[in-house]
Amino acid sequence: MKRIALMVPESIEEITIGQLQRFTHAVENGMDRETAALVCYCGASVKYVKQYKQADRERIVQRIDRLFESEVHQHVKRFKLGGKVYGFVPNLDKISFAEWTDIESTQYEVADLHTLIGTLYREVIAENGSKYRFKPYTPDAEHNERMKDAPVNVA
Repeated sequence: MKRIALMVPESIEEITIGQLQRFTHAVENGMDRETAALVCYCGASVKYVKQYKQADRERIVQRIDRLFESEVHQHVKRFKLGGKVYGFVPNLDKISFAEWTDIESTQYEVADLHTLIGTLYREVIAENGSKYRFKPYTPDAEHNERMKDAPVNVA
């Protein structure tokens, strides 16, 4: 039997928004939860996942589940992605109507999570200690697509 190594995430920061979206989509479309977790979070192929011992499947999925359940999730103000720093909009009371509309329309579905994060986090253009300035808001599909590679803990 061929030996296959899996890359099992060890922290929530290693799971991306895109992976969470693929997992949710797979489960909603009938894939069993364990197979979806191994395929989406560990990069395994469906072909090989079906050959794993059930005890191994359960053990790995339990490790992944614990990342979502037990870690203390703190608000992430800034994160790096693709060599750029993105910062959270610090004052939601001062957002524009366009920002509010995009937040309001994308906050309910996992499939829209990357767009929500793209609205709430913008590229930082200047930093001074804990303060920062970021690019002004303009709806940008390309920016939102990049957010699929953001760590899921920013959500």
